[in-house]
Amino acid sequence: MLKLTDKKLKDIIKKLLDRFHNEFAMKPVIGLEIEFYIDTKSNIDLIKYALRKAKLNCNLVNETGKNQYEIQLPHSVQILSKLDNCNKIKKIIMDVSDSNFSAKPFDDQPGNALHLHLNFLDREQKNLFEKNNGQESSFLLHVVAGLLKTLPEAMYFLAPNETDYARYIPSITTPSNISWGNNNRSVAIRIPGKESGTRRLEHRVAAADANPLAVCAVILAGGLYGLEKKLLPPEKIYGNAYLPQYELESLPQNLQTSYNNLITKKNLLEIML
Repeated sequence: MLKLTDKKLKDIIKKLLDRFHNEFAMKPVIGLEIEFYIDTKSNIDLIKYALRKAKLNCNLVNETGKNQYEIQLPHSVQILSKLDNCNKIKKIIMDVSDSNFSAKPFDDQPGNALHLHLNFLDREQKNLFEKNNGQESSFLLHVVAGLLKTLPEAMYFLAPNETDYARYIPSITTPSNISWGNNNRSVAIRIPGKESGTRRLEHRVAAADANPLAVCAVILAGGLYGLEKKLLPPEKIYGNAYLPQYELESLPQNLQTSYNNLITKKNLLEIML
């Protein structure tokens, strides 16, 4: 199996950032959301105190599961700094509480995901994902198409543990196939409802126990692939993406399949390495 160190992943991200700048004069903006469980609700105060003491800027909000919470890191163009802070926050939470970032720790509760939000700015700091005369931006379409095309390969990094694959079951809140849509939480790539100002995509596939550096690297690489090839995505999904009527390709069902996709398709590896 392929293993990339944090240093190597940071080097890859730096290279990708340079390519976005040099080839397209664009700068990525990311935000992160990571879900986790704690053993008792009272521990949330300990977590908040520890994060304030460490001067780490994030929000902690209740999620739908019992004693499930979500870390929300605000959007930033300081990509590597944001990812470093994300890992520091996860470590503090695990150090001060009995927490669980596993993708599917409980059969009867929602899974834990890492959602990465992404858009791009031009030289004038304008959002390149804004609609043009009511139509989706070509930049957004190319990026979405690249992410969908490379998703079978990216899964090796988005779901790096065999147990992660238990999360990808048909659900109105969890993706189980290669799909995209508007304000729809059953798809892999969601375009949140806001039509202007902060238009972005939300990549909903990664497991909460994935390395944020690896998640960001493969998402940036997939977006770059779509831009360079000028790919266009399939039609948006407006209903529940898991319904058989859409005839969508399922996400890989295990780590071995994801690894095989990565080393045989090689679209991501050629960009990253």
